[in-house]
Amino acid sequence: GASECYLASDGAVKCRNCPAGFSGDRCDKCAPGYTLSAKTGGRDCEPVGRVRSDRIDFVDSPKGLPSDPYAAQRLQQQQNARRRHRRRRYRVTSARRFHRL
Repeated sequence: GASECYLASDGAVKCRNCPAGFSGDRCDKCAPGYTLSAKTGGRDCEPVGRVRSDRIDFVDSPKGLPSDPYAAQRLQQQQNARRRHRRRRYRVTSARRFHRL
């Protein structure tokens, strides 16, 4: 369902009835048991665990990470950084020597 947002007495926008997997004053954070989706570039929250056709098996944290909504995204960024570090570029000069760029 859609969330209902309103202007609170302090002037801030607040929402209630957040869609499944979302929480926060504006439904902009992942709820406990959910993490940012790597498939959609971190725009959606997906359950931490295994999704089956009839149920979701939640786990405390993915691969031993602390249970916070950004843990999976940070792990993905760290893995990407390691891959970039390993991929070194070289150029070949006319003397057939390799020079690191």
